[in-house]
Amino acid sequence: MKRLHLNPDETFSREDFNYEINEKLPFGLSLATFLIPVVTVDTEKAPQVDESLDITSFNVEQTNDLYTERLNGVVNDYVKWGILK
Repeated sequence: MKRLHLNPDETFSREDFNYEINEKLPFGLSLATFLIPVVTVDTEKAPQVDESLDITSFNVEQTNDLYTERLNGVVNDYVKWGILK
């Protein structure tokens, strides 16, 4: 914001930012659960992007170690932040 010559305290205060983050964090966990399998899929198992692509192409039936590592990282962050206990 400062690079755009805006005053962060007037435009979007730290308190407002923290409030918004805390409101959106539960959605972030759901989003991570659905997106991490898609972005960590092995290249040979990734859906072919062509004219026949549909939503069912994104079903990931077998995950890999990177998926486990990334999802555990997200869950650990949520525990550290006190959102999950």
